[in-house]
Amino acid sequence: MSSNTVLLSIDPVADVMVTATGGKRPSSNIKTGPMIQVQAAPVSVNPVEAYKTGADVSVCFDCPVKKFCYVNKGHAPLATWKVAREQTPIDAPTFDKWAGNRSARLGSWGDPAAMPINVLETVLANRSHTGYSHQWDKPEYQYLAPIVMASVETIEQREQAVSTGWRTFRIIAPGAPLDTGEILCPNYTSGGAVQCADCMLCSGADNAAADIVIPVHGTYKTAGTLAIEAA
Repeated sequence: MSSNTVLLSIDPVADVMVTATGGKRPSSNIKTGPMIQVQAAPVSVNPVEAYKTGADVSVCFDCPVKKFCYVNKGHAPLATWKVAREQTPIDAPTFDKWAGNRSARLGSWGDPAAMPINVLETVLANRSHTGYSHQWDKPEYQYLAPIVMASVETIEQREQAVSTGWRTFRIIAPGAPLDTGEILCPNYTSGGAVQCADCMLCSGADNAAADIVIPVHGTYKTAGTLAIEAA
């Protein structure tokens, strides 16, 4: 398979297509490093329009920080969507061969909760991974706790998530204190020298590591800081 983008599943009824990139050419993402980037996007409309119209609810659900999302929908999500929607979903053996020994990032855009369980099983088989979900407080998504981090914005949310078996990834305002049992993201403390592909701490409750914290970052850093401080 020569394409650097593959289609893993498509469900027009749920309006979700799951894709992966980085099997042929390593990802150039300077934070994650050369990981397979797994995305969930609407089928019916491209990521840019989905964000503008609210159609991204099929993959972002009720994400409380959607307005401040660091993902530029007009870059990788849009390019991936355009290529993959013309493809046929591949099976697990084909994905395994395509992805090689690269680790996987669940949710380069879209929440892992939007990804079918069989797709998660295909991606996670025989490879390390990272992932985050804002759906940690929903009973129907508790099965994700062993494999992804609960994405939280407050200490109260963290305490709630931990009490139900999740590890947490918390975004804080620059300079805000850490809670007991949290450590700063190694990518942040190393000034970018440690990439996610080197670290792999954000892999859910099956990993016994501390909870992870990172100061707000990305395109909407200022607005995101204000939102967190007001929470």
